Amino acid sequence: MFGGLNLNLRRVSVAGLSVALMLTAAGAAGAASLVFSAATATYEQGDFTAANSINGVTAGTDHGWAIARLAGDPATDTRSETALFTLAAPLAAGSTDLTFTLTQAFGSQHELGYFSLGYATTAAPSLLSPETFFNVTAASAPSHAAFSITGGTLEVYGPTSTFDVYTITAHVNGGGLPITAIFLNAINAPAYNPLTGGPGRQPLNGNFVLTEFEVDAKPGVDALAPGGTGDPGGAGGGAGGAGGAGDPGGAGALGVPEPTTWAMLLTGFGGLGAMLRRARRRRAASA
Repeated sequence: MFGGLNLNLRRVSVAGLSVALMLTAAGAAGAASLVFSAATATYEQGDFTAANSINGVTAGTDHGWAIARLAGDPATDTRSETALFTLAAPLAAGSTDLTFTLTQAFGSQHELGYFSLGYATTAAPSLLSPETFFNVTAASAPSHAAFSITGGTLEVYGPTSTFDVYTITAHVNGGGLPITAIFLNAINAPAYNPLTGGPGRQPLNGNFVLTEFEVDAKPGVDALAPGGTGDPGGAGGGAGGAGGAGDPGGAGALGVPEPTTWAMLLTGFGGLGAMLRRARRRRAASA
């Protein structure tokens, strides 16, 4: 009768009363792929630009983001660098679960080793925008690499592969401001790799090649449970941002209607039923 209850914020007029139907469709909590409008970085290795890691190509060795210093560059060592991926449309505030897919197809151990993930909420995000870490909850890879996770920071150990994909899940709490961009901070740290410092796992120069960067988002579990509060957020900051306290932003979430909404909904359906009954009686009387 109602299209399998695939209704979301539709308005039905009942005897002059506009009732907001806030039913959440069964499949509405599915993940949606985020779209990026631009990407930039603090350093890019020639044609291996950050923009080449959001072009939809997940195979091949001739594109992606890399950071090894080119011949003739004043600096010769691999350093901490940050990429900023700007969203085509802001991710509305709300409790959100995200899945990051980092494809690395170059081979020769050119994989990220020490890095962090964060976000910006400024209207016009840049590499200088304040950054807040995501709360990373899990990470895995087909190579069976091992991940050490602290807040939004990941260290990778164990096997490497000629083609590896890091799948990383994270959470951002409800409230705050919409997310406008995502940071990926590649971190050079001698404590991680005494020879090169990383940030990549290439043993000679600590380089990596991020072939493709993809993110999916869906409403957080706490957004779908009455009275849920979500996580309290993480400490701000990162290699590419000025830092910020807590976790102020996230994606739009579909919440469970409040009791007053259910009451209004039932009143609307009751009024609709009464109107239909009166119409049937009028038709019967005139027949």
